[in-house]
Amino acid sequence: MLCYNNCPLDVFGFDCDLKKSVVLYPDECWHCGACELDCPVGAIDVRLPLQVNCVRRRTVDIKKM
Repeated sequence: MLCYNNCPLDVFGFDCDLKKSVVLYPDECWHCGACELDCPVGAIDVRLPLQVNCVRRRTVDIKKM
């Protein structure tokens, strides 16, 4: 439940039947990675939306020049 407790935007909820955290509001996620960093078992893999990936890639390419 670390992701549930540590998410700065409270996008997680807790499913009592499954006994695990679930993302209730994926559109509200900032993709900050706090949940991925806090997970002790590596169960979370934050994937950036396509738009963010494109901007990051361009920024890295510009810095290489």
